[in-house]
Amino acid sequence: VHLRGNIKTGTIGLSAFTLPSGYRPSVILKFPTTSNALFGSCTINVDGTVVPAVGSNTSFSLAGISFRNV
Repeated sequence: VHLRGNIKTGTIGLSAFTLPSGYRPSVILKFPTTSNALFGSCTINVDGTVVPAVGSNTSFSLAGISFRNV
């Protein structure tokens, strides 16, 4: 699974969207990313929710987030 794009609104710490079944990880995954030109962190839960965990809702990058769904 490869994510891409930017999240530009919403609330940090709450789910931004949910991956469809078949594209969800079997364990909780955490990825470093950039957020408004600073450090950000994205969590992907086993229920498919993608959560911008640390960063800014001005610009939160999903670029470079990839994982195998086994």
